[in-house]
Amino acid sequence: GASPGAAVALTKMNAEIDVRSVLSTIRIPTLVIHRSGDLCLKVEEGRYVASQIPACKYLEIDGIDHLPFIGNQDEILDEIEEFLTGVRHAD
Repeated sequence: GASPGAAVALTKMNAEIDVRSVLSTIRIPTLVIHRSGDLCLKVEEGRYVASQIPACKYLEIDGIDHLPFIGNQDEILDEIEEFLTGVRHAD
């Protein structure tokens, strides 16, 4: 939780973070998930990030939400589970 002012400050701070120069140095298994209709960040930005990380798995899913805990959370959680464990939980 945050006050409206703190939320705005945090959003501005996050918008100023630039990690492009270090992406190519990542040497651990990496999963980038981006929703194709993300209203906050363009899908091309997610594709770019993934393309700069060696051996990155990029997954583009349907949806317009930016935050992973909004919209279809189950699809994201299933993909993360499979990425981390190699299997999906059977329903």
